[in-house]
Amino acid sequence: MTVDLSYLNFIFLANDLSRIAAPLKDRVKVVHLDPPTAKQIADIATREVERRGLDPRLVPILRRATVTGKIRSLRKLHKLLDAAQATKSRPLLN
Repeated sequence: MTVDLSYLNFIFLANDLSRIAAPLKDRVKVVHLDPPTAKQIADIATREVERRGLDPRLVPILRRATVTGKIRSLRKLHKLLDAAQATKSRPLLN
């Protein structure tokens, strides 16, 4: 999705709105987003594997992990992709 953010000054992110002070909440527009579905995470994984130039054999593994619930968040997905990318850039010892 394309979003024009040129008119914004700040974006605040929070996982728990109850921990945000009332004076701050009064000055912002609160937008609630649903967590991504397993299919959305799997689709993002597919695009990220391609974008990062990682081995395409990772795609079915990551898709299976999202369907089985082993990957439930984008944070976990990106940590796994970062680890795969770091491994790819390491020199082979043998």
